[in-house]
Amino acid sequence: RSATLTIVDQASEGTDIPLTFIEGENVYEILNKLMFSEVDWQFEFDHYQVNNQEEIMVTSVNGYNPVEEEMSWVLKMNGQTSPNGLLETRPREGDAISLELERNQP
Repeated sequence: RSATLTIVDQASEGTDIPLTFIEGENVYEILNKLMFSEVDWQFEFDHYQVNNQEEIMVTSVNGYNPVEEEMSWVLKMNGQTSPNGLLETRPREGDAISLELERNQP
């Protein structure tokens, strides 16, 4: 399967990365594969529990962690904020996946 990952950085500039994945893989698995195939992209993750279920969020992209600016990396699928985390989100052929910086809500 194939999809596109867009990283929208702190300058609001987007970089498109073509992805290939196996049907059924989640976004966390896809990002981990990307790190081992493309030396230009590094991701760091935070693992936590919500309602006794593991959740994972991206905390850093290529060494940039936006926490001091009160921002977070937000997962979007086809232009919409994903209602699910990295573990539950399983893209389909042709999906547009993005990680975008957004200001944290108070």
